[in-house]
Amino acid sequence: MRRQLTALGKRWIVARAVRPTPRELAASALVFAPHPDDETLGCGGTMIRKQQAGATVGVAFMTDGERSHAGPPFSASSLGALRRREAIAATGELGVSPAHLHFFGYRDGALAEERAHATESVAELVARLRPEEVYVPHSLDGPADHAATTAIVLAALQRARLRVSLYEYPVWLWCGYPWVGLGSAGERRRRLGHGWRARRAFLRDLRCAVPVGDVLPRKLRALAHYRTQTARPFGRPDWRTLRDVARGEWLAHLLGNDELFFRRDHDAREG
Repeated sequence: MRRQLTALGKRWIVARAVRPTPRELAASALVFAPHPDDETLGCGGTMIRKQQAGATVGVAFMTDGERSHAGPPFSASSLGALRRREAIAATGELGVSPAHLHFFGYRDGALAEERAHATESVAELVARLRPEEVYVPHSLDGPADHAATTAIVLAALQRARLRVSLYEYPVWLWCGYPWVGLGSAGERRRRLGHGWRARRAFLRDLRCAVPVGDVLPRKLRALAHYRTQTARPFGRPDWRTLRDVARGEWLAHLLGNDELFFRRDHDAREG
């Protein structure tokens, strides 16, 4: 029953959402990803659609995601280097050239501790590129690096005094009840609490939808390049993959026919 109700709820959210105009699709964009794979999960289809419309799209990775897994066969540094290579391959599948990729290399899991330096670096980047649109994780997405990414980018836009259309994309918002089951006793409280924030965000914020069903196969191929996140190296049974989260329900929400966003105009010059 829960799955049927959430499917109906998702269809209602998509049905009431605004679709981008051809002019908006053609606007230049810079996507900020806390870790390699967030850009593909949250807005990979939109990136394809925009480039098909003639837009220039870039991606900035705040960390290399070197702490996503621990232990053999990788050290943190080797895993980070591998995830960078995966990011280049995945975004290439999405149509983004390596010349439009930016790797900041801040510490995975500790991005907030480097906020001052990161804000300065991001401000320099956006001032140089001057994108018309900027994509960041939703402010209620959950993980610390996701929240830090959004806060850093907002502060950087203010410093650069740049006017943009800001799009917040959900990734971990989908991992709250009822979008996924309650899980084990240890997960229940977290998913219920996150689910309350997620329901509020989906009802209040996520009113922009980009249809991506026709480019979904490319998005899936891009995600498959992230083998450290989608496969078990050397058959390690304890290596957690994206499909292991909430028994695959979470990932299924991110691989649907529409990508959802909270859109707002950000004019730092008025701040």
